[in-house]
Order: sequence, then structure tokens, then C-alpha cells
Amino acid sequence: VNNVEDVNGNEVSNGTEKEFAGTSTPDQTAPEVIIKEPSANATNVNRNEPINIEFSEPLAADNFNNSFTLTTNGEEVPVEITSDDDVHFTVTPSSALGPGKLYTISLVGVQDVTGNIMTNTEWSFHTATSTDHTAPFLVSSVPANNGTGVALSSTISMTFSEPIDAE
Repeated sequence: VNNVEDVNGNEVSNGTEKEFAGTSTPDQTAPEVIIKEPSANATNVNRNEPINIEFSEPLAADNFNNSFTLTTNGEEVPVEITSDDDVHFTVTPSSALGPGKLYTISLVGVQDVTGNIMTNTEWSFHTATSTDHTAPFLVSSVPANNGTGVALSSTISMTFSEPIDAE
């Protein structure tokens, strides 16, 4: 590394070197699903939550979109798929999933960037039978309501009656 400096003009020592060893052995390991939400055989799944799938390595560009299907009663469910890194995928159904239904996720022909193909896989889950219509409420907070003498550097925390959408 030579002639590199930060935004304040501080320069990296010229001639800075780092060594590494590569390999000429090509990747021969197929990708694997390492996280799936909802999990296989999950019950009472929130009908409005997205599906999250994480792989052991990056997939070939747009491969997941062509390999993923979500079905119920033999009919494909329309979804939107997003990923920032081709490893973590968020699948959002176009509308809320039906109450008390069995859904099946199928992954067929998933391949990594070097063309290794994962064994086809599928798993199913059941959605909750009803939609929650009860608004959450604040159970407690720190500092307490109308607290006095609270340090300006205090950490504020709140506990709600149910999980809260962080977005």
C-alpha cells in the first residue's frame, strides 16, 4: 500500500504489506439453508410476518428468485423477494397469509456462484387461526412516568405487552 491517506491527511506508511495464501482448488460445496423462519412444522405463525432464509454462502445472482415457491392447497402464493447480499433473503407475501392454513416452501435448483447445486428441499408451516386485533400497551418504562432527577445520560427502555415491530 502506497500513498493512501484518510480524509484528514493522515497517510498510511508507504510499503505496508499484507500476505495471504490462496488456493487453486475450486469450490465444490453446495450451499445449505442455515436459518429458516418460520421453521419446519412451525405452528401459529404470524400471518403478516415475512419469511427469512439464510444460506451458508452466496447464491448465483437471481437464482433464489427462480428457485423459491410458496404454496398452499397446491396454489402458488405471490411474493416479493429481497436480498442485499445473496445470502440472506426476505420473502414477503403480496398479502397476509390465510388463517389456519398449511403453507409449503420449496427450494428447487438453488445454486451458489460457482454452480454447485443444493439438494432440493421443502418444509411446511401452519399459520395462526386468527389475526391479533389487540393494540399493544406500555407495561413499564425506565425512567418511570413523571420521573424527576433523571440523568441526561440515562438509557431509556420500555416494555410492551407484546412484541413490537421495530421498523
